[in-house]
Amino acid sequence: MIFRDCNKAGITLIYLRVMMSFIGRGLQALSQVDEKTRKDLSSLPDNFTFEMKVLPDSAGFVVTKNAKNELIYIGSRPKTKPDVSVAIKHPALALLIFTFQESTAIAFAHDRTLVNGDISMTMRTVRCLDRLESIILPKSIATLAVKHYPTNLPFIEKITIASKVYTRILLNLFIRNNQYE
Repeated sequence: MIFRDCNKAGITLIYLRVMMSFIGRGLQALSQVDEKTRKDLSSLPDNFTFEMKVLPDSAGFVVTKNAKNELIYIGSRPKTKPDVSVAIKHPALALLIFTFQESTAIAFAHDRTLVNGDISMTMRTVRCLDRLESIILPKSIATLAVKHYPTNLPFIEKITIASKVYTRILLNLFIRNNQYE
């Protein structure tokens, strides 16, 4: 009976906020434990800021790249104007992406997103998002979430990196990085 009073939009908003926070923290953790991700990030300038959000001002995350080619989770709102901002046009469209019914690439193709900033930097960051999803999700779900599931990701490597990412997410929750506060 408690759930009868909960509206669907409220539950969607909570889900999106949790997912966006988890993805932002996941990107930070992945960049701390995965050399391939750091290599992708190396071509981005230091202090590069990436924002992903759901319009209208529903949920989001912001990460900043440091000199060690690692991403630092800033929070749900940028402190300054981000270098790249990807906005999903509506919570219902974001739900398609974050319930893995539609990949990020398909969402771009169907004009469900707005991109503000350099496209090449956006694509590098989206590659990191795809790598995160490929590593932390089961293969059957990850193949729905990403355009191309990596063929050179052995199961043992996937499990090893995934466990490191989940451990790092938990550690990062308890060990605050005061550099950006």
